[in-house]
Amino acid sequence: MEAIDEKIQNLQNQVDYEKMMPISNCASLARMEIELATLYNRKGEKDKANQLLEDAKNALTDPMCPESRDKRRVLNQLSFIMGGTSGAALQNPYMQVRTSIPIYIRFMGLIILMLGYAVLYILGYFGYITNDILFNILVFVVFIVSLIAGSVIQRMYVRKARSR
Repeated sequence: MEAIDEKIQNLQNQVDYEKMMPISNCASLARMEIELATLYNRKGEKDKANQLLEDAKNALTDPMCPESRDKRRVLNQLSFIMGGTSGAALQNPYMQVRTSIPIYIRFMGLIILMLGYAVLYILGYFGYITNDILFNILVFVVFIVSLIAGSVIQRMYVRKARSR
């Protein structure tokens, strides 16, 4: 529960800072408010979550908010979460916290692939792998291992982040 409180405090500080800025991106502000509402929903403060969802909707429907693809995307997400009524967000089972994956975790499969290919190239260059068929098989194995390892590492990170 302490981790959720810390996330709420950090996100609330970001939202307050965005609101104080003279020029702010209304779509990113609404996205932060939606994420903050999901955290409050997980904590059990349903009224605060509904108020934040209404604030996000008001920020997006403000005439000063320029029309953009990002704004439409967040409005669609907000209408899905709210379900057309202000109280539907409480019963929506899809209202979950979206975990953002760090860049090194997201591209771990590609990193493993590049390292594997580099090792195979070095082994081939120094003559440890002399058979071309074996080299091709190892290239295929490195490719498959990088796909599997990348997806498993991402899945493990998301599960760990959601359990916090």
